[in-house]
Amino acid sequence: MTKLNYGRLVVGLTFALLCIWVSYLIVEKYPKEDIDNINEIIHNKNYQIGDFSRFDLNQSYYKIMKEAEKRRLVAERQAMLDKLKAERELELKRQKLEEERKRKVQAKKDQEKKVVVSRGQADSSEWYLYEVTFYTAGYESTQKRKGEAGYGVTASGSYVQEGRTAACPKSLDFGTKVYIDGFGYRICEDRGNAITENHLDVYVDSLDKARQLGRQKLKVKIIK
Repeated sequence: MTKLNYGRLVVGLTFALLCIWVSYLIVEKYPKEDIDNINEIIHNKNYQIGDFSRFDLNQSYYKIMKEAEKRRLVAERQAMLDKLKAERELELKRQKLEEERKRKVQAKKDQEKKVVVSRGQADSSEWYLYEVTFYTAGYESTQKRKGEAGYGVTASGSYVQEGRTAACPKSLDFGTKVYIDGFGYRICEDRGNAITENHLDVYVDSLDKARQLGRQKLKVKIIK
């Protein structure tokens, strides 16, 4: 007997056994009087063999399948909720970072903002950001040499003095006291063509010191 014929024989026997098993189920499930109406049982949708839910043997299978489907739906719903939660957390984090970035940008703008101080604002306790430079009475700053007329004399007529004299913009009257963060009090006694709003030029008695201090951004209070 060839392998092909042997295979066909096995399939045939399996099908025959299946038919016997189905017939047995029908005989056991329905009363004897129903067997006389076997054609009606087979063709009636209420008695179709395919309706396995009528057999106790398959009720567990349907129950298991129903439970599995329920679990699948619950798992899908939970996965969707987890995804929405993660997206929401990511969006909140992005908004927080954006707000922090805007806050830093605004703080930087406020710090660098040039405030034009008018005479009406002269008496103030607020801090303003100024550009502060340093000058001497020498030729490098005033184009005057020691011994020449006007050497060491400020625009207000006083003589320069380290720790006191500062050149201020015209919006600050002579005699106005300012407090420079890190340097203390100075008095507006001098002017300069390069001295614009939000710029102070502080007198020092040494060119090396002026060069060392250079140009700085400092907080300044207008006292009076």
